Amino acid sequence: MPLNDHEKQILEEIERQFYEQDPELARAVATRKPRPEGTWPARLATVGLFVGLAVMLVSFSRSTLVGLLGFLTMVGSAGFLAERFAARYRLLDTRLATRVERAKQRMRRER
Repeated sequence: MPLNDHEKQILEEIERQFYEQDPELARAVATRKPRPEGTWPARLATVGLFVGLAVMLVSFSRSTLVGLLGFLTMVGSAGFLAERFAARYRLLDTRLATRVERAKQRMRRER
């Protein structure tokens, strides 16, 4: 969902204040690369998803139990990935909403 003009103005004000208050931190945040340390569970779940799919497709006609285990591995991995991405976006929405609300309060006080 795109931001309206008022929200864009608020975000620009937040960014301007951030650069004014702590320019060193602002430069560090702007140039920092994301840490890959939290990506290994997602990578493992992705591998699990494809391994489960392969096991299910290859062995379902031969052994129903092994095919079922492949299916359960695939579903569990997909569920883990879905929850992980949903949690990440919920956290971003919460942080953004908090910052926008603080900026609105500051702008009201300045008027």
